[in-house]
Amino acid sequence: MTARGSRLELAVRRGLPMGLGAGMFAIAAVHTVEVARWAGQPLWAAVLIAGTGEAMAIGAVLETRHRRQADGKGGAFWPVLVTMAAVGFSLACNLTTALAHHDDKTGALTGQPGLWRPVMAGWPVLAFALVTVMKATGRHGADAPAPAAEDATAVVAPVPPPGAAPVPPGRSRPAVTRSPGYPTATPGRTGSSPPTSVRPPA
Repeated sequence: MTARGSRLELAVRRGLPMGLGAGMFAIAAVHTVEVARWAGQPLWAAVLIAGTGEAMAIGAVLETRHRRQADGKGGAFWPVLVTMAAVGFSLACNLTTALAHHDDKTGALTGQPGLWRPVMAGWPVLAFALVTVMKATGRHGADAPAPAAEDATAVVAPVPPPGAAPVPPGRSRPAVTRSPGYPTATPGRTGSSPPTSVRPPA
């Protein structure tokens, strides 16, 4: 298979589930709005309720990918539970619109909504709780080791001057001080070194 064919196959593999999911949730959103309106919710609330399913599913997919990239830390239980809850809610709304009675003129649902009133009232809170617990059980950068702080009191061994004799083991090198009145050595400058005096170790 050519490189172009491989890219096309990869695009189809990625786009097909996304397109199928978008179509399914678009249809479910229409039915959810219809059921929510039937259950006594205002139009703006019905639209928001209909969007919870898509938001939960997308959030669960992104959370699953993040946990896989983090070596599976956090597990897949909560992302799967959030996805199943969103799909189950959308499926229930679709079946309700298919089985309930509709007005012959307006096409709206008729009859008593029954349990759909408390379900539509409590679903946004339940959806928020599921997503919050899913995010809380994941690990987001907390496992990265903190960089070690530099020790300001670290002692750096002195660098011996050029031409100094090696110091035998167990003895310290005498401190070298420059005579006053002479400038300090400049890197890259050649010439004779300023006179120095050797102070014996204490």
